[in-house]
Amino acid sequence: MQATNYSSYKAYTTAKTQQGLQVIPEDLFNALVVQDKLHKQFKADMQEFVALDENKEKDGSINWSFVDADMYPKWSVLLEGKEYTALFDEIADIIEPNMEFAV
Repeated sequence: MQATNYSSYKAYTTAKTQQGLQVIPEDLFNALVVQDKLHKQFKADMQEFVALDENKEKDGSINWSFVDADMYPKWSVLLEGKEYTALFDEIADIIEPNMEFAV
């Protein structure tokens, strides 16, 4: 199980110690938890904007430029440009194959 799936650092260290495994430092655990929450929120925001009719083409496909325009004001403050772009592309690659277009 990934470290971020544990409810706390103590739960993580207890489980790993019982398995005879080493653990990561608490500050790294906390940083991973923050990063995981950030990624989940980014994906949730993106899914919200993808669902808007105004961000779809007539055939039902996603207008990614419009989704980007909705996402960028909030997330450009929280993420550096390359990190924002990489995360946007990663999540788009997850979302798009699951969309059904009304052709």
